[in-house]
Amino acid sequence: MDSVQFPLSAGTYVINGRKYRRTAYQIKAATDDVTPKFEQFEDTPDVYDDEPSAGCLAPPGLPALKKKIAKAKEVKEAKPESNSTQPTEDERISVIDGKKWIASISVPACFIGKLHGMNRRALNALENDTQCRVKTPRRDENKPCEISSIVRLECVQRCLDRIEIFVDDAKKTARVTHFVALPCDQHEVQENFEVFKQLVLDSEHFDASCKNPQLFTKSPRLHLTLSVVCLFDDVDLQRITESFKVIEEEIKEIMNNKPMIADIQGIDMMNDDPSQVSVIYAKVSGEKIQEVANHLNRRLIELGFAKNEGGDEVKLHMTLMNARYVAQAEKLKKFTFDAKKILEDLKESYFGTFQLTEICLCPLNSNSSSDKFYDKLAVMRLA
Repeated sequence: MDSVQFPLSAGTYVINGRKYRRTAYQIKAATDDVTPKFEQFEDTPDVYDDEPSAGCLAPPGLPALKKKIAKAKEVKEAKPESNSTQPTEDERISVIDGKKWIASISVPACFIGKLHGMNRRALNALENDTQCRVKTPRRDENKPCEISSIVRLECVQRCLDRIEIFVDDAKKTARVTHFVALPCDQHEVQENFEVFKQLVLDSEHFDASCKNPQLFTKSPRLHLTLSVVCLFDDVDLQRITESFKVIEEEIKEIMNNKPMIADIQGIDMMNDDPSQVSVIYAKVSGEKIQEVANHLNRRLIELGFAKNEGGDEVKLHMTLMNARYVAQAEKLKKFTFDAKKILEDLKESYFGTFQLTEICLCPLNSNSSSDKFYDKLAVMRLA
């Protein structure tokens, strides 16, 4: 056996609380002397900036690597920003350094999910077809969608066009969100409406289907509906608020500085079968009211807020009873009531004569209490 035996257990030493094994490495000298010589090496611990080296050896080349990284960092910080955004022939799109085309487009938050599609498939298909990248805002962010492409200008143009068509189609099929109305919450009108309501509920002559109190409109919320509109975000709300100011001046010209007096008398139904009625309303008459309603509705259609349902004349009405209230409260698919006797016995009911002083924009789903009028998001003053 050799004169030097490899130990079964090596000694250890401690540096900064860490244990290291002391290992002897054998190096043969380039001489004729057969006596083995040994050089002692220390293990290299992990090197940390905040710890003393304690005599440990750093990895070879580490100082040079640190200098190289520091120098690259200094060069990067000293280099001025070269990104410059320039307009293109399409005013919707800008180009950065002639290499990247960018644009932004506003998409209402309620349509973002539909734009994405199931598992983002629809948006992925749009990106692949147009060779663009589309970044959409989060739910809590009020930002436009950002479009970019490094291929060419036409890619961003195609992507913008397709998103604009998507938004336009989505708005056409969306449900209305707000309505424009003339409030009829005067004291006289409310009192006469409550009398009408009690006559229907207390009389034995009327069908039992008319006895549900939920059928009746809340008296503080009586109004004449002039138009229904679709508003999807704050941008739409701001636009229609500004439009109200312009339309207000146009209506005042129609009124010719005269008060607009409404006379509400008589009742009728929306459909043709009095045994299956969905809505009973009070009739409205008065000089200039019909003309003002028609002008307002026409202007809202022109501005893209209201849908053109056909017909140039607004059907003026003050809703008294609505089957939809019962269907919603009792979660029914459909509900109607038999109003034959009501239409015969109470057809000349009088509700009041008063001056109309304002036109309001209101949300369909108002957060205000039912004992007061709907929230007024925008108002036209008529007097």
